[in-house]
Amino acid sequence: MSGASLPKNVLSSQPPSDREVSSVKSVLKFHELVNENITITESELHQNRMKNLRKELDYLKETEWKYQPIEKYIGQLQ
Repeated sequence: MSGASLPKNVLSSQPPSDREVSSVKSVLKFHELVNENITITESELHQNRMKNLRKELDYLKETEWKYQPIEKYIGQLQ
C-alpha cells in the first residue's frame, strides 16, 4: 500500500502565503464595503419613500374639505 492514497495531513500543510492572505483580505473588504453601501442605499430609499408618503398625506389633509366622507356613501353617516 502506497502513501499516495492517504489524505494529506492538514496540520502539516504549508501556511498560506502573504499573497493569499492579502487576496482573502481584499475580498472580505470588498464584501464589507458592498454590504455597507447596500445598507446606506436602503436607508436612503426608505427615507425617500417616507418623504413621499408625508407629501401625499399632507396633500390629502389639505384637500380633505373638497370631498364627502366615505361613510356618507356607504350609509354609516347620518
